[in-house]
Amino acid sequence: MPPQATQSVCVQKNIDDLKALFTAGGGKAKFTDIKDSLGATCAACAFTKSTATNWGPLVEDGMNFLRNEVGSCFAQLDTPACGKAVFQSDTCLNVVCPLADCTTAAAVTACKTKARKGACKDLNAAVTPACPKLTTDTASCRGILDAIVISCGGGLDGGLDAAP
Repeated sequence: MPPQATQSVCVQKNIDDLKALFTAGGGKAKFTDIKDSLGATCAACAFTKSTATNWGPLVEDGMNFLRNEVGSCFAQLDTPACGKAVFQSDTCLNVVCPLADCTTAAAVTACKTKARKGACKDLNAAVTPACPKLTTDTASCRGILDAIVISCGGGLDGGLDAAP
């Protein structure tokens, strides 16, 4: 899906509340808690319905959620084709290497390295040609905080601090 237009609806307090939620949860949080911590206006931008023409960082379908922060962020900073390629590659890697099956960060990294050359090879190969600004995109799109700031906090130059 193409990204939604960049909005300026989240403020630093929304981002700080989300940071606090992740800190309290040891880096993890339920999607419903993320939505609550952002407040209604910011959450309305960060969470989009699966039926929407344009997706934001987090996509919801009833009580199910889809993490689109990587694809959304790359699409905002580069092109919709880049966001799509990154989303598809990231999704493949997460399906092939589910966190529940890997007991350590090193195991996840090893699995994803192998998958990039195997099961996800074609999707991974599509990322570089689709993303002319891949290096700078990667530095700017480090996770959910960055994706929300870029999509809903006015973009990279919106003045919000997403650093943990």
